[in-house]
Amino acid sequence: MAQGPAVKPQAALVLTNHLGNTHGVLVEEDKLVLSGGLHSTNLRLDDDGAAFADAQTGAAVVVSGVAEGLAATDAANVGQVHTVVDAAVAPLGARIDGVEGRVLQLEQKINAVEKKLSGGVAMAMALSQPVSFAPKSTSAVTGGVATYNGQTALGFSFNRLVANTETRRTVVSMGVAATTSGRSSACARVGACFSW
Repeated sequence: MAQGPAVKPQAALVLTNHLGNTHGVLVEEDKLVLSGGLHSTNLRLDDDGAAFADAQTGAAVVVSGVAEGLAATDAANVGQVHTVVDAAVAPLGARIDGVEGRVLQLEQKINAVEKKLSGGVAMAMALSQPVSFAPKSTSAVTGGVATYNGQTALGFSFNRLVANTETRRTVVSMGVAATTSGRSSACARVGACFSW
């Protein structure tokens, strides 16, 4: 005599509502399913734990009225999660504000250094004027205005022809320049030129 598949023992207490949805308690050997609601929400308890789902779609459902968990293995509710997240985020906000302040200070320092450097380049350019002596003269004054990267400088040089022969020429030069690159800055130079 052939035997069919073994029938799992089960017990059920169910009711079918006017929409045709069956609700109640189904107890089987390896699980318990509790369902209810107009369109059925299920709670399934088995060896994998507890699972809530919409009976028709299998989609997740909201579990409400959960008290705050106390033990490490208790469930947490949304209020507890928000409290923990807010407590973690608040100090980070202050730190981010501090970092933003430091970055702003660094940007200001970099901008100040860039202005100073640009002013220095402008001063060097204002001082680098060609020197030309009129016949039989031994002194020449040169002046220049220069701009670099938004910074402007004014420079003057005094040049003295010390020796001028057919085989040799010596010039001594001194100059000053100034700029207003953020803070007023000035520079001076002394130089000499020998040719033979």
